[in-house]
Amino acid sequence: MTLRAEEWAGGVARTEVSAWLEIVGWPLVQAVGIVAAVGEAVDNVALHAYPPVEGVAAGTVAGLWGAVSVEAVVLAAAGTRRVRVVVRDWGSWNSLGVLQADGLGLQLINDLMDEVTIRPGIPEHGHGARPGDGAGTEVTMISYAVSRRPG
Repeated sequence: MTLRAEEWAGGVARTEVSAWLEIVGWPLVQAVGIVAAVGEAVDNVALHAYPPVEGVAAGTVAGLWGAVSVEAVVLAAAGTRRVRVVVRDWGSWNSLGVLQADGLGLQLINDLMDEVTIRPGIPEHGHGARPGDGAGTEVTMISYAVSRRPG
């Protein structure tokens, strides 16, 4: 799914991922952690990846409304299943925003998921991401394993 990176996007992502996990028969106790981690990752995009929506709407900030995508898939192997979720934005990498003490979002994501990889986008010129480059960020989260679904 792709959403506008606004304050409501995390709630929509949580609702949609929760419904999808129910469809694929994910155990409720483990689903809660996945849903929370995805919502936190989407909330981080809305807070840190793009200029404030008010500035874009008022015309004081150049650019388009920000977007965030959420892609999820079940990975099955040797009698177990895991969920891989990728949250992606096309905003600006802001290492200072990640390090600010105003929240514990990344710590929460790491606590809830088995594996978390954060990859700042690489601009077209091939160098590392820099503030303001618009190369985006990709957060890949892999859940803890659960038993394979019967049937």
